[in-house]
Amino acid sequence: MPLDPQKKYQWSEDGNGKYTIYSVEIFYPHIKHNEDGSIKYEITEDTIKEIINNYGYSVIHEGYYPIAHLGHHNVFGDCRENVGYLDAFREENKHIVCDIIDLDRETIEKALNKRLPYRSVEYDFVEKKIKTLALLESQPPALALPIMILEDEPQGAVVQSYSSLRNYILGDKGLNPEEEKKEGDSVGLAQLSEKIDKVCSYMEGQAEVMQKMSMYMEHCES
Repeated sequence: MPLDPQKKYQWSEDGNGKYTIYSVEIFYPHIKHNEDGSIKYEITEDTIKEIINNYGYSVIHEGYYPIAHLGHHNVFGDCRENVGYLDAFREENKHIVCDIIDLDRETIEKALNKRLPYRSVEYDFVEKKIKTLALLESQPPALALPIMILEDEPQGAVVQSYSSLRNYILGDKGLNPEEEKKEGDSVGLAQLSEKIDKVCSYMEGQAEVMQKMSMYMEHCES
């Protein structure tokens, strides 16, 4: 992905003293080599889909959201302080994109002041899972990604969290690839499509309500 110096990320204050940064790219297809030049692992477009599926399954069945922390863990397996969570994995332009949620004021201030420009996932290439995301001030990231510069002002309140939408879309099963194969791709896709249509319809309705409320407030202020 070309590094866009003009790109800025949207963020919001969530009303509970926490903050969210939206649509942050964290991973994409690439090849990891060993020191002798041999291939350690390869991340393909299919791998990207597997990682997203494994994330959905972990959230629904294991209650585990990947953690965001400041700096990488060292080789001795230290435990970095949790400063947020990764939510709503999805694929955009062959990249895994997520929202970084539940950030505290100190962390969002660092991001606003451009003190967390880089990021790098800690990836388990055996389980094909993104375990955590290191937010980096000066360490070089493993992959080239756009520098994380935030918009000057927060966006409006989010009507419904991505987590709630995702849980509704996935139902109580999650995205376990093996279960999906057993049920049959065509049936699973049809059910998923129907649920997504319902969610989109709901969100369109909410957007219309919010627009009318905004117009009403402007009228009252004039």
